[in-house]
Amino acid sequence: MKLLPKMMMAAVSGVFTGACLVFLVIVGALGLTYATTKAVHLPGLIQAWFTTENAMPAVNFQPNFAGMLVLVGVVAAMFCFSTWRQARGGSSNELPECG
Repeated sequence: MKLLPKMMMAAVSGVFTGACLVFLVIVGALGLTYATTKAVHLPGLIQAWFTTENAMPAVNFQPNFAGMLVLVGVVAAMFCFSTWRQARGGSSNELPECG
């Protein structure tokens, strides 16, 4: 398979994987906030805090969409870089011969 289709598939896979990672991080942060009733701040992604409204527990949050896009982009770039390294044909896992 040619390099360009491989890179395109890697980019799409990276975007989907990054989006899933962002979703899991957000769900984890909100769940941790609700379970511990403490504030959770993930710099560049989300800030969540626990409050009570009308004597009922509530979780408030403030997302950072730019940070989320950066995380998705970094994951996609890592996927593309690893695909490019594989396509070069060289394996960095081989040990050099001694002697």
